[in-house]
Amino acid sequence: GSDHCVGGTNSGTVCTANSTCTGGGFCSVGVQVCPICAGDGKCHGGANDGGACTPADSPLTPSFPTSHDCPPPATNNIGSLPIAFALTTGTTSLTAATYNATAVCTAAGQPIACCTGPGTSDGTCINQNNVFCGFCRDSNPSASASSGSGCFEGDPAAACPHNSTCTASIQPYACCTGAGTGTCDSFTTFKACSVGGVPVAACTDGNGAWPDCEQRDAGAFGPGKSAAHTITETGSPAGPISNTGQPSTLVSIFCIPPTFNATVDSAGDLPAPGAVALPGTAQLLP
Repeated sequence: GSDHCVGGTNSGTVCTANSTCTGGGFCSVGVQVCPICAGDGKCHGGANDGGACTPADSPLTPSFPTSHDCPPPATNNIGSLPIAFALTTGTTSLTAATYNATAVCTAAGQPIACCTGPGTSDGTCINQNNVFCGFCRDSNPSASASSGSGCFEGDPAAACPHNSTCTASIQPYACCTGAGTGTCDSFTTFKACSVGGVPVAACTDGNGAWPDCEQRDAGAFGPGKSAAHTITETGSPAGPISNTGQPSTLVSIFCIPPTFNATVDSAGDLPAPGAVALPGTAQLLP
């Protein structure tokens, strides 16, 4: 239907701009990207439609203001990303490292079949350069240890290692213990294994199904940045707090895990590193 005023003193009036809607109302577009918290203090659209809300500090346009009180419909939720900001007003940096698959070789075929002997110089395993944020992955193809599917540990996709696809012991994955049985489904979520080249966990898990420690693609911020090996963010502290306002910038570098949603992971090139800069102003108010 036509755009109309939401909230305010003439709610429902046909409009083309917010100025038409008096008393704190908003001109609502026919199709909104997100539910809004209009001038009447109620959610319009979404799972909490009609519920009380507090508008966020967002632009006053037909599609705003949004509010955490007005979530989108649960059916549209494709998941959430646990991202731990370590914000600073100083300088922070993260340097990538090369994941050397042969470094985990302990003997011929151990823990992955591409090993020809112990140490870093033996084997034909695939390596990945410039790994900022490593997650356990099935990258090195072999008949007895991993399939080379490219899946990250915990991926529910049918093409990834699962007990249901086991045909016999270690067939087609080392996590198989028999037909339809094994430990392939023991780990139902992603597993971080390195940050900035520093190991944080082992990926063998006793079964060898996800032995590699990689990102989706090498480098940072997309496949085209595979040569990137350092991320640096520089913040700025605020001056003495006063009633005139003091600008500052908070920065952070972090690892983003896989969502296991094929569309999101492909568009965001996840798992991968992320960085943020948050400008703001601190001010004393009476």
